[in-house]
Formats: sequence, structure tokens, C-alpha cells
Amino acid sequence: MRGRKVPRRKIRATSLARIEFIHGRLAQLQLTMPTTVLKKLLAVKEIPKYDTIPQYMYTEKDALNRITVLKETSKETYLIAGRYASSAGDGRYYNPLTDPEKEEIERMLRASHRDAVISFL
Repeated sequence: MRGRKVPRRKIRATSLARIEFIHGRLAQLQLTMPTTVLKKLLAVKEIPKYDTIPQYMYTEKDALNRITVLKETSKETYLIAGRYASSAGDGRYYNPLTDPEKEEIERMLRASHRDAVISFL
């Protein structure tokens, strides 16, 4: 048993290429990810102005993460808050939307509420 050698596994060239590809993709993703995202605050004083049940909308590109749309009580005024991030003692924090997402959500709101006043957080 002492003199017996354990056969080594040889790594094929295709395996090395896969490893390099995966490593390269991870490095590329790290470079393209934003370092900090400034969250927008909806103050506690402003929250009672809006209906208690928010409206949620989804974009075509990101159908998993909903966008919060708040309707002002007894008015045709809508506030597109963004994607909910967290809440604290001073209010609720929302992640801002990109320009194409803003346009898409505004277009969807305009389809059902033509005369509404639409604003963004």
C-alpha cells in the first residue's frame, strides 16, 4: 500500500476554458454593478396624504420587483415612489427608477388615468 500511487485527475482544456469564462464573467459583473444607490425618502409626515393601499406596477424588464405607486387621497394625483427598500423612524426609503422605467410606468398610468397629475419621488 505504501508504494501505491494515486492517479491524478487531468484537467481538460475545455474545463479550463469554462473556469476562465466564469471568472471573467464574475469580474465583468463586479465592474458593471453600481457601488452605491441613493435611496429616496418618503417622510412620515407625507405618508398620511396618500391612500393606505398602494398600487403596485411591474416593468417589462424586471417583472419580479414591484414599483410602488401612491395615489393621493380624494385626488387624481399619483406619486411614483420607486422600489421599496426599507423603512425607518423618519419614513420609507425607495430605490429610484431609471429613465426608461419611469417612462414605462408613466405610460401605463396614463393609459388608465389620462387627466392624472403624475410625479416622481
